Amino acid sequence: MDILRKGVSGKCRVRFTSADVTVTAKALEARHLSGPVAGKLIGEGLTAVSMLSSDAARKDEAVSIHMTVNGPIQGMLVEATVAGDLRGYTHKKIVEGLDSAATIDTDAAIGSTGNIRIIKTIPGSILGQAEMRVDPPRMTYVVARYFNHSMQIPAAVEIAVRSDPAGLISARGIIAERMPDSDQQAFIRILEAFNKGLVRTQLEKTSLLPDFGAVFGLDDIVEKESRKLQFRCRCSTERAFASFSALSPEDLREIAEAGKPQHVTCHLCGQDYSFTPEEVGALLEKSKGTGQ
Repeated sequence: MDILRKGVSGKCRVRFTSADVTVTAKALEARHLSGPVAGKLIGEGLTAVSMLSSDAARKDEAVSIHMTVNGPIQGMLVEATVAGDLRGYTHKKIVEGLDSAATIDTDAAIGSTGNIRIIKTIPGSILGQAEMRVDPPRMTYVVARYFNHSMQIPAAVEIAVRSDPAGLISARGIIAERMPDSDQQAFIRILEAFNKGLVRTQLEKTSLLPDFGAVFGLDDIVEKESRKLQFRCRCSTERAFASFSALSPEDLREIAEAGKPQHVTCHLCGQDYSFTPEEVGALLEKSKGTGQ
């Protein structure tokens, strides 16, 4: 089960947030017919956006990361809602020359520079957004930059996604945030655990916050709350069919007369919707009736 966890160390006054998005990342990798590199990047992105959504307050709020990069994968969009719904896609699904490598590496796919937008929304409105350039645009660096610079919250971040040529294995992450009244020396020890790779090693096993106590030298990490995460997209047959409304009567007529089913694919989840020529023809007749 995918899950977001929030906890705290009462002694040193440090907040912890962790996420495990393995199930959803595997599902989207399969739905998009992604190669292992794109699948791994989706895992990194979903882990990042899940943790960024942890403090979203409104029940209809969503957080998204929009990334464009100079590497061959070109970019990615991932989204998480307060309800725990996750979706997303990479601009390129197959990365020639990298998908066939023995070691699946997203660094070569994303390149050396990236432009990032982190947007918080509710239906019909943008609550806030941050734009930044991150070089290189690794998801770990993106989240750390957002907390330390945009939010002005000292934080350490690790995202650990394991993949092999057959596909994604696991996708987890953790954030440690220093609270205003925290123990500075204790937080330095926590940072050292991140820098030494100890946190990454533990993430490859679990995202349970108390299990990081030994890694950080803390015996009082308590999980305060958790939220189930799952794949769910807001696309629908109705929304897919509505995309034909943007076409001119001439285009609709051409489609109807071709006599072939028309397909609309949701970019965010890979769902394919099929419509018959008769359905498109009915829309054409409706447009005639309204004078469009």
